[in-house]
Amino acid sequence: MPSDRAAIQRVFIELFEPHDLKIPDEHLRDGTPGSLPYGSGRLMFAFGMDDGAFFMEYYAHHRIGGDCRGRIYEDGRHVQLPELCTMICYNADIPGDYERQEKKNREEYARIMKELTDVGIFSGGPVPGSLLINSHLVLGEEEEQEK
Repeated sequence: MPSDRAAIQRVFIELFEPHDLKIPDEHLRDGTPGSLPYGSGRLMFAFGMDDGAFFMEYYAHHRIGGDCRGRIYEDGRHVQLPELCTMICYNADIPGDYERQEKKNREEYARIMKELTDVGIFSGGPVPGSLLINSHLVLGEEEEQEK
């Protein structure tokens, strides 16, 4: 494993210490995407370059504990990133607020989903069925309208 990637492993182990997770050495060494069991969910990860810095991005999907997403750089920096959100808040006393908030959430969900797809998060192993269902519930109606 390149020595500069050891910091990624160290930070990852610290972040997911309660779950006793470790990035498999071959994935870290080769920069290949993968996934790991994460309680009753799944943790997916991929690698990339950002302004010349190597990073590992992860997306941890957990039906009960919620999702989390972040990027760990080779220098040990950890940046939290927005995760997919299926819930919306609106004021029922404001006409049209539900529709506005739903549209806003759908656009944000689609933006984050594109980021995850572009970095290759879903290419390293199984994607949880509950994540697929959530995505269809949030984006499915819009996808049907585009067809």
